[in-house]
Amino acid sequence: MKEQTQRLCKLGFKATYIGRDPTEDDAINKGIFKFIFASPEALVGDRKWIDVVANLRDRIKVIVVDEAHTVVQWGEGNKHHEAFREHLSHIGELRVICPNVPIAALTATSGPLQRRKIMKSLCFRTSETVVISESPDRKNIKMSSICIPNNSDIEEVFGWLIDEFEAKKDALPRHIIFAESITDVSKIYSIFRKRIGIDKSETYEMFHSKTVEGKKEQIRSDMTKEGKIRILICTNSAGMGVNFYGVHNVFQYGLQREMDTLVQQMGRAGRDGEPSHELIMYKCHKGQLKQEEEIVQLAKDSQCRRDILCGSYGSKIEKVDPMHMCCDICEKLPNVN
Repeated sequence: MKEQTQRLCKLGFKATYIGRDPTEDDAINKGIFKFIFASPEALVGDRKWIDVVANLRDRIKVIVVDEAHTVVQWGEGNKHHEAFREHLSHIGELRVICPNVPIAALTATSGPLQRRKIMKSLCFRTSETVVISESPDRKNIKMSSICIPNNSDIEEVFGWLIDEFEAKKDALPRHIIFAESITDVSKIYSIFRKRIGIDKSETYEMFHSKTVEGKKEQIRSDMTKEGKIRILICTNSAGMGVNFYGVHNVFQYGLQREMDTLVQQMGRAGRDGEPSHELIMYKCHKGQLKQEEEIVQLAKDSQCRRDILCGSYGSKIEKVDPMHMCCDICEKLPNVN
């Protein structure tokens, strides 16, 4: 929210976010600001701000839900785990407070089934909803997948990257390593710290939901410019709504459960349009694979990975030229330049 607010302010708009400065609360209530960013915890979980929304409802032109896939992914729990951020699933309650205000839900990573779940959670009426969708395919990102032997330890898996880091130091291109859990993030980070040393710790960082807010802000600030960080080890909580600068390599350690999450993470790379690479690294044993069928197929199949990705979203694949930049499967085809 801070980055988005700053961007709008630089363009000359009066913008703020709830929690930035308590002295602005009265100005928000008076409708001084044109753009107000807020967390769902504030808008539907804090009586003070619920009353403010009610007070402003006749002046609110639109409610925008950014990263709308999190409404379902993080807002809803199941029999195996509680919701990560339950208030996300209550955003639809704003319909009661602001019945005549349109809602726009924005996401770059939701398939047809997920979109229907989002629409239901946000109380969209199908007959009154306009859906605008594009293919999630990013032609400048090459997709690859490797199976990691079950007995491999983390140092074996990332040893080559650490060697490259030690050789190139600050000249190493930026990499993001996504892991499924905070535990895996911590284990990977510990290996880098052991091999590279604490004196260079500013060049590699870890980011997850339990990272202290001050550290999160420091990492975000560094990653949105040509900063010092060369390797960011993180969970999916990193990069939500933030454009990381100069990232052309994304590694996914462990197979994601949902295609939407895979696409979200892959999309951290190549945002400048430059050729980039996404690598899925998964364990070989079958017991770990509790993912969507398309995810398993994308990682393990001998079919074009981009074709599988596009097919899961009901979109057509666009030819990538040269073919070796499509995926590691197409790279092996005969007569590929």
